[in-house]
Amino acid sequence: MTLRRRDRESGLPIVPVILGPTCSGKTALALELAQAHASERVEIVSADSRQIYIGMDIGTAKPSAQERSVAPHHFIDIVTPDTLYSAGRYAAEARTCIAGILERDCVPLIVGGSGFYIKALFEGLSAPTADQTVLKRLAERGEREGYTALYEELMRIDPQAAAAHSPNNHVKTLRALGCYYQTGMPYSSWLVAEGLPAAGFVPAYFGIAPPRELLYANINARVHRMLADGLPDEVRALLAAGYRADAPGFRTVGYAEAIRHLRGELDRDAMTALIQQSTRRYAKRQMTWFRRVESVRWMEQGSVEAIVP
Repeated sequence: MTLRRRDRESGLPIVPVILGPTCSGKTALALELAQAHASERVEIVSADSRQIYIGMDIGTAKPSAQERSVAPHHFIDIVTPDTLYSAGRYAAEARTCIAGILERDCVPLIVGGSGFYIKALFEGLSAPTADQTVLKRLAERGEREGYTALYEELMRIDPQAAAAHSPNNHVKTLRALGCYYQTGMPYSSWLVAEGLPAAGFVPAYFGIAPPRELLYANINARVHRMLADGLPDEVRALLAAGYRADAPGFRTVGYAEAIRHLRGELDRDAMTALIQQSTRRYAKRQMTWFRRVESVRWMEQGSVEAIVP
């Protein structure tokens, strides 16, 4: 069987997508699939919002140089840790990348656990209705702290959204900040992705969902490996290179905890336990998101045969 398939209704190329929570085995399955179908020239398009950052290797579980030699990889090591990279930007650039892969008569394989990236890529995003409770809390802060403080906070979180309106426009400041606290995504991410044209391909979703006990065991083991491989040293080097502790890249499980460890706020055991707990919670949020995606073919462990029978 071949990975080169077309949708019966639209005639568009079908692009396989491997998704699932962290530590579920997505990378291993993607590499196995690329090797098994080497003659079809598979190119892997990462949909991981953390592996985009240069210098953040250990804590993001980036594929090694040897693994990346199996097949071309895209969207790994593309921006510095101080760059705010939106789902909208990813969607636009990934669509161009996939179109190029198809034009080269190769097979694009999307792999990742960032649900916002995958949704933006294939469906676009529409900013959700504002949560009135969140807006009320922010308005109360504005009255206490001043709206200038809220606007400055927006400048740090989402400079693109802040630059789009005057500091005196309190309504837009509240809306943009509220969207971020409501969704975890910058407001500008939604707006950019919303205007994307339709993609010239359709997804075929394949999800890996290991039993919870196995997934949590994998997570705990990976955290121990990351620390043994020198995650605190990696963070120390990034800070020494001039990146601030509040840089967008450091809003990543493992890095925030390692920074607290380097500051003396957590000993190694406490840091380890906190990273494991945060990663488990992140995996749970990922699965909640992916369970809402329609037409996912789920499997407990990665299987090439499940993708190409």
